Amino acid sequence: MEKYLTICGIGNGGGIIVDSIYQQYAINGKELWKDSSVDLMAIGNAWDLNELSISNKVKGKTAQISFSRITVFIACLGGDTMPALLPNYIEMAKQQNSRVLVCFTFPFAVEGKERMQKAYHDFDLMQQCCRWIYTCGV
Repeated sequence: MEKYLTICGIGNGGGIIVDSIYQQYAINGKELWKDSSVDLMAIGNAWDLNELSISNKVKGKTAQISFSRITVFIACLGGDTMPALLPNYIEMAKQQNSRVLVCFTFPFAVEGKERMQKAYHDFDLMQQCCRWIYTCGV
């Protein structure tokens, strides 16, 4: 069955959100979920980004990913994985003629000023690789 929607979590935060979606909607009917037109995946969870260069990680992982007609990326701003990987995956999905929607979260205030500053830097990065950005409560 052709997959129409891919929901892809980037990094630890995005992976946790995608896992939560799976737990809420798929746990009761695993076989039904398997036969649906929705594909769930998590990329870059708990990677040690110093282990290899980012380009090697991207080249090694993206070769085996095919995106659906619509791809929703979920990422959390302020960490290291999202700015390193997400622009590459957005471009790859576009090359596969997938319509792309990116949903991201900002850190909580208790996570510190440094993480929040990094999140705003990541937000600027997203503005460079996305056609439109809609903000809510920023």
